[in-house]
Amino acid sequence: MTSCFVLFTGGVKPVSPRDYLHQLPFFVITAAAAGVCGVVFNQLSHWLTRHVRPRHGRVGWKLFEVAVVSVGTVVLRFAGELVLFQSSYRQFD
Repeated sequence: MTSCFVLFTGGVKPVSPRDYLHQLPFFVITAAAAGVCGVVFNQLSHWLTRHVRPRHGRVGWKLFEVAVVSVGTVVLRFAGELVLFQSSYRQFD
């Protein structure tokens, strides 16, 4: 029985400067993608604040909104994990 969670224990090779150069593009792409996501989030938040959200809302509605978003995020997270990793869970049955 094989598992995707088994650690490699064959040893660790020393890291050379060339390895860092091979990894650099992935770090740059990841940093750029994170920056773009941050800009989109800030712009969307700014637009929602100005055009969609009421200025004089009640505290109860704001707390309800936070609760709905939190529960929705948790449900989507677990549903996505079950759908995407369904085959790896079946290996352990």
